[in-house]
Amino acid sequence: MKRFFLAALMLLYLFMLTGIGYGQSGDRRGGDLKYGEDELAGSLNPYDANAVSTSDRLFALIYEPLVRYDVDKDDFIYVLAETSKTSPDGKKLTFMLRTTPRWHDDKPFTAADVKFTYEYIRSKQKYARKYQHITAILEEGPSAISFIFAAGQSDPRDFFTRWIIPKHRFGAHMEDLQPEPLKKYPIGTGPYLFGNMTIDGEINLQLNDRYWGKTANILNLVMKPQPDPQSKVMALTYDGIQLATEIKPNYLAQVAQDKKFFTRPYSSFSFDAFAYNCRNPLLSEAVVRRAMTMALNRKSLLDNFYFGKGQELAGPVIDSSPFYNAELRPLPFNPERAKAMLDSAGFRDQDGDGIRERITDKAKLRFGLIVPVEKEAQSTETGQVANAFKEAMARIGIAIELEHLNRDVYDKRQFVERKFDIIWVRWEFDTGYNVRELFDANEDFVNGKNFIGYRNPSIQELINKFIHAPDPVYKRDLMMAFQEVLRDECPYTFLYSINATAAWTRRLIVTSIDPYYFFTFIPDWYFPVTSRARTRMMD
Repeated sequence: MKRFFLAALMLLYLFMLTGIGYGQSGDRRGGDLKYGEDELAGSLNPYDANAVSTSDRLFALIYEPLVRYDVDKDDFIYVLAETSKTSPDGKKLTFMLRTTPRWHDDKPFTAADVKFTYEYIRSKQKYARKYQHITAILEEGPSAISFIFAAGQSDPRDFFTRWIIPKHRFGAHMEDLQPEPLKKYPIGTGPYLFGNMTIDGEINLQLNDRYWGKTANILNLVMKPQPDPQSKVMALTYDGIQLATEIKPNYLAQVAQDKKFFTRPYSSFSFDAFAYNCRNPLLSEAVVRRAMTMALNRKSLLDNFYFGKGQELAGPVIDSSPFYNAELRPLPFNPERAKAMLDSAGFRDQDGDGIRERITDKAKLRFGLIVPVEKEAQSTETGQVANAFKEAMARIGIAIELEHLNRDVYDKRQFVERKFDIIWVRWEFDTGYNVRELFDANEDFVNGKNFIGYRNPSIQELINKFIHAPDPVYKRDLMMAFQEVLRDECPYTFLYSINATAAWTRRLIVTSIDPYYFFTFIPDWYFPVTSRARTRMMD
């Protein structure tokens, strides 16, 4: 009898620990979650942010879009919009809006907020190119809004995944628009309310118990910046945080072996590369860029510095994108072939100093490479990759001078002055994954995405056709060709996309994570009652 009682007690404990039997949301309600991020969130205005992944994960808790793209379903999910209708010619899209959402300050959400948001977005230079095809925005009452396009769109919902912001928090006129109203105190319609930001960059959020959708179970969230990866692992180990949105590859084995944690990989929606300033007369020659790419063992970098936790790339599109060209292989690692290509193009070391020069004008293949200091401080792999690049180039007769810059100086050199030869970059994208802007001649301006000044008529033609193509199959074909041209032209040496891996305490039940916004499914997460009791005792 005693043995039966102990077995039943153990079964009940396991039942509680795994959350089985918690059928009512009231049983799951409670607990606080502290989570660690690599970077500070920066501005809390979603259109004035500077830490992309950290900011967007935070914004997913506070703000909401009309629709969001679901990677697993390869389709759009309605959020603040309830449904939509597209005209037969694809030139008009009408959204019917939900009537139940309210802003965190209890003001009603209406079509006026949607119109304001997209007028605000269109006023920003960084978004102007994408939204230039919208010719009119029409409020069709408080719960419906229409967008008119200059040309037909295959699926115009692709334009409307941006966070909606409250009109009443800004000035009455477009010229009054400034980021300040939301910069320090964001107001959205999402499942969590902004509480405050500490001097150390910690952000406190509270449950929005008036949320129009499914109310979350976790009562309070704290975002804690953890720029040092070892400190983040220590905080996770000793319950300073209960979840880390990303664990660096060199610490992954340590965390994965600890039975107190779950780990889960997910797509980072990013890629690393060395980008070449095509305004430099020597780097404007595709043969030089191609030789440099083939002289670098990219797979070895991925294996040695990131433990193979990623995907070597042939171009700028990752395998989780619907436009990924699975048949396109990266250029081979072949330094001997790289040397021969440079020889044939008239670049030889004629004076015996180990550096090639162009025979016609003696111009040396000597370039500067800039790397951001903060990235190197947060992830020593970046510095190691830069050094490996320098050594690989030296072996084929190209001299590289490394320059480590503070982030603000690096950004200025990259986007404003565009004063560099080669630059290490990590591009991060939302789920729309629009890489076309990076190589679009129309983006070659101060703060434009095409900061390398790359111009290629074939690429431009593919981009222009893609923008106006109504057929999704044709769009995909265009993107296949787009990637092939870039693979061969090498405006970037495309390196890899690093897989992100999240980790969290087993006391937290995480049902699903969004590969980009991460917290999309947080309403379903919960701490079982026994875990919450344990957390209170530890506190």
